[in-house]
Amino acid sequence: MMMIIGNGVVANIVLPKTKGNNGGLISIVLGWTIAVFVGVYISSSSSGAHLNPAVTIAFATAGKFDWGLVPMYLLAQLTGSMMGAFLVWFTRTILMKVKMQQINWLVFLQGRLSVDYHKISL
Repeated sequence: MMMIIGNGVVANIVLPKTKGNNGGLISIVLGWTIAVFVGVYISSSSSGAHLNPAVTIAFATAGKFDWGLVPMYLLAQLTGSMMGAFLVWFTRTILMKVKMQQINWLVFLQGRLSVDYHKISL
């Protein structure tokens, strides 16, 4: 969840043709702050809020977490972050295709409408 929210904010600010394009660094920082808060809130009761490998390794080094669970947690963290990044990319790709299909259908119906695809904002 943290990666979906955080990467979604960055994609919205950085990628062209989005409503949040050039929203600024403060939007990215605020988005990631909310993403980390939501991630900690969701996972604190089940896993102790191990959001990244640094937390897991730090707890294991301090003796507050069993070293036998570390590989499983690291694999889960890596898989979760990759899935979150993939979902952000996939959603952006699908939205782009849907928007282009809607415009093509509008052009077909009206016949005389000219559309500059480079000026379309999603």
